[in-house]
Amino acid sequence: MKKVKNFCLRIYFAGMEWRNGFFARPSKWLIKNHISADMISLVRLFLMLPVFLTAGSMPKLAFLILLLNFFLDGLDGVVARLSHTASIRGRALDVSIDNFFIIPIVLGLVLYNLVSPIWSALYMVNILINYFCKYLKFGIEAGKYPFSLSKYFIYLTLIIYAIWNWNLYDVILIFWSVFLFIENLFLIADIYYGRKNSV
Repeated sequence: MKKVKNFCLRIYFAGMEWRNGFFARPSKWLIKNHISADMISLVRLFLMLPVFLTAGSMPKLAFLILLLNFFLDGLDGVVARLSHTASIRGRALDVSIDNFFIIPIVLGLVLYNLVSPIWSALYMVNILINYFCKYLKFGIEAGKYPFSLSKYFIYLTLIIYAIWNWNLYDVILIFWSVFLFIENLFLIADIYYGRKNSV
């Protein structure tokens, strides 16, 4: 399992490096036109409503909104670095949207009875616990790491549903709910014993 996770992380960081190079030119144009990274992040925040409304009823449109979110996600970080306006507040906003963008998708699927409400609730609770545990453990530096690779599997499942109409959501949610629950137990134990030993 550790080898798989390390492999996924290598792919993730390679993707981040490629993304930074790809978005350098449009980011310079945005900076020139006084568009800040925080403005881009706020646009991403407002995209949560349309993705919630379309995830279950119009998956192809939801997929296009997701692509727009990815595009803007690539821009905001590069804009912040090139304009030297990167801040803890901006990074926290960006990372929060990154990790919570999955929640309106799952809620939208529940709204249209495409997933089990029980597994959806367990998944979202575990995502929130995972998010806060990693912040407790790593602080703001936690923003450098993906909190959960599960969101990419759900995005992929959305694409599969949009193209072939295959509903694999419950299988994915069951797997990641169990996986995250186990990971969270280890995280909580690590935080508890780490703090106890430091006292």
